[in-house]
Amino acid sequence: MRLYSRKNKEDLLDIFNIDIHIPRLKWGTRPGNEWGNDCAHKYFECMFNTELLCHYDETFWHFKLTLFGFGVSITRQNGY
Repeated sequence: MRLYSRKNKEDLLDIFNIDIHIPRLKWGTRPGNEWGNDCAHKYFECMFNTELLCHYDETFWHFKLTLFGFGVSITRQNGY
């Protein structure tokens, strides 16, 4: 989910973004398959990722920290 975004109108490659992350939760009904399981089944799926990512270049840097699905991501680009 985007928390803050700033883009320079004069320079299209001047971008600064802050995103927040929350755990992914999915639920619903999936159809049966072609191997004989014709009945639909209900499912519930949750993803609690843990990740630390840091990427640095002359014109681009990106930092992402996620613990058990909750986290923040900061991206800065100032050129091509």
